[in-house]
Amino acid sequence: MRALHLVDAKPQLPTDCEGCGACCLIPSSPPALLLGEWANTLPYQLWKELLDHAVQRTRGLPRRSPPTACLWFDPETRRCRDYEHRPPACREFECGGEACLQSRQFWGMNVARAG
Repeated sequence: MRALHLVDAKPQLPTDCEGCGACCLIPSSPPALLLGEWANTLPYQLWKELLDHAVQRTRGLPRRSPPTACLWFDPETRRCRDYEHRPPACREFECGGEACLQSRQFWGMNVARAG
């Protein structure tokens, strides 16, 4: 007779961002201003990329244009292309936090809730 092993079916909160990118799918560019302390730390090429993208997104578009994924989001890897230079809002985004879970749920990803 075989022993029956019970598996804890309780969903687990996410512990990393691997294969996710849900939080990157909503903004149209990294959620930061092009001016200020964070922008001053960017290599010129990245700052120029953000500026060009912002100009392109606002030129001739209706005020409520549909959102697009973050400029730096790589849809193949589902990771940030410029993770080292990500803005403070991205650095402070808590994996498994309420905003993370809401983003994952919005995009139809499995989410677990604490408690």
